[in-house]
Amino acid sequence: MDKAETPIIQNFFAPEYLIYKEIFTHSEASRYLGIAQSKLYKHTSSGNITFYKPEGRHNYYHKDDLDKWMLRNKQLSNKEISRIAENKNRNS
Repeated sequence: MDKAETPIIQNFFAPEYLIYKEIFTHSEASRYLGIAQSKLYKHTSSGNITFYKPEGRHNYYHKDDLDKWMLRNKQLSNKEISRIAENKNRNS
């Protein structure tokens, strides 16, 4: 295998590899979220994503924090909205 193929293979296995980790580096976190590293930096610097700096230099991210961030702002389906409305009508 030549050196040009190596990054392709590493990127191919990255998502599966990241599933089993709990703590991510900045580049791993951006791959896990599917966003650019610069976009992740903007989210951390604006306080949108929780991160850790144990030595005051590098950012680290906990998988649970990233999952919570990805699952924010849930958009309800029409069925869920109808169910909520029905429950409110019953309780009125």
